[in-house]
Amino acid sequence: TQVFKFYVGRLRPNFYAMCGFDKETFECTNGGEMEMEARMSFPSGHSSLSYSGMMFMVLFFIGRVGLGRVGPRLSLNKLRISVVLSFVPLVFSFWCATSRLVDHWHHPSDIIAGSILGAVSAIISYH
Repeated sequence: TQVFKFYVGRLRPNFYAMCGFDKETFECTNGGEMEMEARMSFPSGHSSLSYSGMMFMVLFFIGRVGLGRVGPRLSLNKLRISVVLSFVPLVFSFWCATSRLVDHWHHPSDIIAGSILGAVSAIISYH
């Protein structure tokens, strides 16, 4: 995620507030470190990390319950409950990702890209 952040360098939605932008000189008045942080919006690292961890947990639960196996292992009601419970961790990832949007820390596309990046990395590392 960090490699993409340095490569893309997209401005955060709150860039002007973070860098202390001066309208007369058109320069940032806060330090260079704060300006650098304000330029690292794409992709969302929190979304990437949360979706990576929680998607891995979902895949682990699905594998543990045996949803991918052929054959009548569970009754229909237990199967439904197991599927629903297996996907509960993604609710926390969604909450984490949307909190970055509400805080004006990322653009929606940053969050979507970070979420996809995290989920794909979890799927690849699980298999």
